[in-house]
Amino acid sequence: MQAAADEEILARALDEDRFREPELLAARDHIDMLLPALPMLEPELLAGCVAVFRNRRLRVRRLPFSG
Repeated sequence: MQAAADEEILARALDEDRFREPELLAARDHIDMLLPALPMLEPELLAGCVAVFRNRRLRVRRLPFSG
């Protein structure tokens, strides 16, 4: 499914009950949280960190995760 459209991947995941989180949100659902946080996150993101959304929370993770 590497070249499949998002809709096709999500449909298959739903058919096969493969969702990890029952209340999975689309990226656009996080916009109200992300936009106000961007100025604070900019230094970390420029340093190679990633922003992680989970359970309606935003966290910054440094890479590599394994330390």
